[in-house]
Amino acid sequence: MTSVTRRSVVVTGAAAVLSLPVASRAGAAVYADARLMARPGAHSLPFGGGTENLHLDRRDAVLFASENRDPAAVTPLILALHGAGQVGLDMIEPLRALARRRGFAVLAPTARGDSWRLRHGPVGLDAAFIDLSLQTAFDRLAVDPARIAVLGMSDGASYALSLGLANGDLFSDVIAMEPLRFRTPTTVGASRYFISIGRRDEVSGLVNVVQMADDLKAQGFDVELAEHGGGHVMDRNHLSRAIDRFLT
Repeated sequence: MTSVTRRSVVVTGAAAVLSLPVASRAGAAVYADARLMARPGAHSLPFGGGTENLHLDRRDAVLFASENRDPAAVTPLILALHGAGQVGLDMIEPLRALARRRGFAVLAPTARGDSWRLRHGPVGLDAAFIDLSLQTAFDRLAVDPARIAVLGMSDGASYALSLGLANGDLFSDVIAMEPLRFRTPTTVGASRYFISIGRRDEVSGLVNVVQMADDLKAQGFDVELAEHGGGHVMDRNHLSRAIDRFLT
């Protein structure tokens, strides 16, 4: 993976949308503006809690909520995006105990390929599947519309940052653990951003991530950058801190 700065990859505004190739490959024109349509509403499908595959595709999405929760309670939701070579289920385990203790649900879809495609921003088939997964979760849970976050690790963090920029009217918070870059064809709304980076991270690069955070701040976004002493890992203290910020 090549670490690049936000300045070399981010694309915003109408001109970028028009530059997207139209049907140059399968799915290229799908969700070309990176805008998600799913919204919380009246949930009509039963979900008793625990970990459940949503059975949307062979590369599926997983939904988790505490088995002891009140099914009628309005629930914060975290959309969790895995790193390269992983699947959605890999994002459930680091969040499971926190979700039980703090009362939020986790939706973890799997990318259409080995990782999230970000060449033209969070567009195409990955965005379409995330949207389908979100709407399915909204059909099963009474989700708090004011507390929906997108969280990612590594490649998933890059996608989370990009998706959050395009959907700040949906996501209250974006939690990016060791991102590499971000790129989006449009910017809507104003999510809060929590970015975690290890000082010894040779994949994302400390200087690269600090630059991304500074550029987001310069655009007027609420950004908290947290550094830890490790490498390219999901720091559990930072994860807990970011979720505390999301829930307050």
